[in-house]
Amino acid sequence: MEVFFFIGIAISSLLALLIFSKEKQSFSDKIFGVWQIILVFHFSLLYIRHSDIIYKYPHFIGIDTSFVLLYIPFIFFYTRTVINKRLSYKNYVIHLLPFLLVNLGLLFSFYLMPGVEKLTLFLEQFSRKKIYSIVDLIVLIQALVYFPLLIVMLKKYNNNISKKPVKTDTVTSFWLEKIIIGACFIIGINFIIYFFYLSTDLFSTTFFSKISIINICLFQASLGYLGIKHTSIFTFSTGNKKTRLGKYHKTGLKKVASEKHFKILIEYMTDNKPYLDPDLNRNTLASQIGISSNHLSQIINQKTNHNFYAFVNEFRIKEAKKILQDHASNQYTILAIANDSGFKSKSVFNELFKKQYGMTPSQFRKSNTTSK
Repeated sequence: MEVFFFIGIAISSLLALLIFSKEKQSFSDKIFGVWQIILVFHFSLLYIRHSDIIYKYPHFIGIDTSFVLLYIPFIFFYTRTVINKRLSYKNYVIHLLPFLLVNLGLLFSFYLMPGVEKLTLFLEQFSRKKIYSIVDLIVLIQALVYFPLLIVMLKKYNNNISKKPVKTDTVTSFWLEKIIIGACFIIGINFIIYFFYLSTDLFSTTFFSKISIINICLFQASLGYLGIKHTSIFTFSTGNKKTRLGKYHKTGLKKVASEKHFKILIEYMTDNKPYLDPDLNRNTLASQIGISSNHLSQIINQKTNHNFYAFVNEFRIKEAKKILQDHASNQYTILAIANDSGFKSKSVFNELFKKQYGMTPSQFRKSNTTSK
């Protein structure tokens, strides 16, 4: 059984490390990272409770009990922040009230007890045939309240994506969908087993406890796999920030390799459109195509005579032109089209577009409409 605790600790630690190693962390990244740290503490406490360590340090008994009350609220926090709907700090406290109130109750009824008494109660509890838990009831209520709300939030988010001229957030939608569905499935399985545990003699207390922990470990493993394979959530910079464009002394990049990487780069830019991400940087793109950031700069400079951002902005300008040529885009503002093309600034977008096509985006739209 110990192996599952260590798997949970290892996966949660890895995900937290990857998140906090990112060069630029969004607020949702920080929420996800804190969630993983909470899981590390929870798995560690569960390991202590299920090992002989608990007999030596009985004051650890009960500390893990309330941690399950953080799982669903943190999935809610993460989903909200990913879709750009941050909560006020007061609302965070409200959602964490079950966790806080349970700990407050345990503080006066259990935490302050002598270690020997805690151990006695702990052993008596596991000697019973069935264990009825108020915490499990609260988790069930959380599931019934939060999961329908999360599904509605995700549905609205998907509807908003479908209305955009460029669907830049489909990967994010996929990621959130897997988290919510996965959590629903795992918690649902746990409660089905819990129901049979309470109503029949099919499952023992130990069996139910083990299945719950294994399910959470599997969920964590799935999160890690999907996040690393299918999203850029864990993309982080490993390049040297002092590297300057145009200086490639002793890079070791041969001409044949340069041609090959440039072809891969163009194909990746065309097929995957990473330039639609306004936060795309040299290190991120380099890691996505599997080369160093210095080699990426060298290839772009030698093959296009542009620096990284000029190269990326050319793709963004072409994307914006394509959108503007579509009559359906007339319902969108120039700022919206700039954002959906990967630009953060409308003024920069206007300047680059005019430099490329000799007119502003508004003038281009007007001339395109008139010609048709």
